[in-house]
Amino acid sequence: ARGGAPAYHSQGPRSMSSILRRICVFFLKEGHLRNLLRFCQVARDHAGASLACIQLFLNTPALEFEIALTHLENAVVHLGSALQAPRSVSIDRLAPKFTLVRPRMSEAELMQVRKTSLLQMEVVRCLAPSLPP
Repeated sequence: ARGGAPAYHSQGPRSMSSILRRICVFFLKEGHLRNLLRFCQVARDHAGASLACIQLFLNTPALEFEIALTHLENAVVHLGSALQAPRSVSIDRLAPKFTLVRPRMSEAELMQVRKTSLLQMEVVRCLAPSLPP
């Protein structure tokens, strides 16, 4: 597209939600999980934010117990917010959805992920020598 519009303009107009999804895919593929987390928080996508926190937990170095525990605690808070918020805000919003990997999470799935995160927090606390029980 020499002298004209850049090539990405020639693809035609896109909806805002598809643009937001592409941003999330970029953050996910490039490993910018903190940016993805912030993006989900701004978009009020609590389910997506919780999954980003869980991914941050999984990427935490083995002996960084306090950081790992913080990520899990944040995930549980976001999951609680997702369960308490109206479905239209927490799950079905036009927001980008980290859950684009997994289209939508039902209330039962959110509760299961929350329960698993709480159990994992207990495991981290048991393994960490310096953290209070």
